Amino acid sequence: MTIKLVIFDFDGTLAYTMPFFYSCLKTSLREFGYRVSAKEIEYHSIKFFSNHISFKIKNIKNLLILMPFKISYTVTNSLFLTPFIGIKSLIRIKRYQRHNVNILPNKGSKKLLEYLKQKKYKIVLISMSGENVITTFLRKNDFYSYFDLIITKKNIKHSKKASFMNVLQKYNILPQEAVIVGDLPGDVLAGKALGLKTVALKTKIVPLNVIRQVQPNLIVSSLDQLIDFLEWSEHK
Repeated sequence: MTIKLVIFDFDGTLAYTMPFFYSCLKTSLREFGYRVSAKEIEYHSIKFFSNHISFKIKNIKNLLILMPFKISYTVTNSLFLTPFIGIKSLIRIKRYQRHNVNILPNKGSKKLLEYLKQKKYKIVLISMSGENVITTFLRKNDFYSYFDLIITKKNIKHSKKASFMNVLQKYNILPQEAVIVGDLPGDVLAGKALGLKTVALKTKIVPLNVIRQVQPNLIVSSLDQLIDFLEWSEHK
């Protein structure tokens, strides 16, 4: 069946948000005399998520809050300093999110969005992130005009899954005519529960074996790889 609608997640999918988390933690550690490279923080972050994330995780934001504290303790080995560094990091993250610092598009996003618009797919963004963060990012990267609908944290009353259903009803599209693109097991599970096609973007944060456990229709390492899947669906 031909795909008519593509739904995107934001954090980790459309936007490569992890580097600014690393930057905030790196700066906070330096304030307390610990000079750690962004590469080292990335290593500790990947290890942290590999040990804690699973397909059962409902809210990755809880892990993102815990991460600065865990990595701070790993670097400093100090129960006294860890809370101060962790809290400073979270404050920086909140402030940087408002100003969209260091948030870049994920690989292949521009090419995919151009293709979808040219082929007249409905393009929707659904995210638990704030409206200001998302709007600033989209305008900064000239992505805003590609989207037919943008649903942010303030508009999600129940869950992302309920929002998926609302979008299907709004455009009178069957579940099997829609694709959800995300980077987390929860994105895939929510889509599958409604009968949507599911595409998982492979990242360093979520181990590949965890993504495979939830059995998405497709796993991609670059967003533009979705184009082949859509063309295949058209001619199936």
